[in-house]
Amino acid sequence: IDQEIGMIKLKDLKPQHLDKFYKTLETTDCKNDQKAVAKETTVKILEDRPELQKDLCKMIGISENTFRECRRLNKIAVKSADRIAAFLGKPVNDLFTISTSSKGMSVKSIGHYHSFLYAVLELALKKGTINRNVAVQATRPKAPHAEAEFFEVEDIMTIKSHLDNEPLKYRIATYLLIDIGMRRGELVGIRWSSIDFDNRTIKIDRNIQYIEGQGIIQGTPKSGKCRTVHFSPELIPVLKEYKDYQKLQAEC
Repeated sequence: IDQEIGMIKLKDLKPQHLDKFYKTLETTDCKNDQKAVAKETTVKILEDRPELQKDLCKMIGISENTFRECRRLNKIAVKSADRIAAFLGKPVNDLFTISTSSKGMSVKSIGHYHSFLYAVLELALKKGTINRNVAVQATRPKAPHAEAEFFEVEDIMTIKSHLDNEPLKYRIATYLLIDIGMRRGELVGIRWSSIDFDNRTIKIDRNIQYIEGQGIIQGTPKSGKCRTVHFSPELIPVLKEYKDYQKLQAEC
């Protein structure tokens, strides 16, 4: 902000200055965002390790999700690649291909700048430092409308057909995600006390996720509001089977 519009006095600041600033953020490499992709030899080294994946991730200091993305040759954070390299005792460039993104900021990130400038200028307006808030007239970038993608009925039937021989907990998770469409963190946050079998409802009131460096974090749903959703009758016997299974495991 200081580099682009910091030299302009508040009384001289115009909406056009903010428009130009937003355009600069949108088209200029402001992030210098680096990502790492594991080489196939790196994946083989990790897969040949004798430790269980869960234990290996703890030893390295990365999440299991990051480990899975690494094995799939997807992009991961450079700091995660550094930890893997340090654990294996090899230079990170020998194990990973590091790439730098040259694209500008996302519309969402630019929106944060706009909100900040609006708040600052609004405070200046209330204190009488300026006569108007030029951020009101500035053109905030808008994200292009994207059509939501949904599974077709045939896709869902195919997914369900491949679940027959999978562990019960994975079947339950997939059935709930398909049937209700909740987020993964909301799925993990479900308790048996949240399920009403008589009315076929589930209360979504928690969101649980793993954040690297912080551990498991419990919060509210993304919307910040609790909600109650209905589920299909076909899920009742499967849910009850899993509840009995968990009860049996607890007694062992």
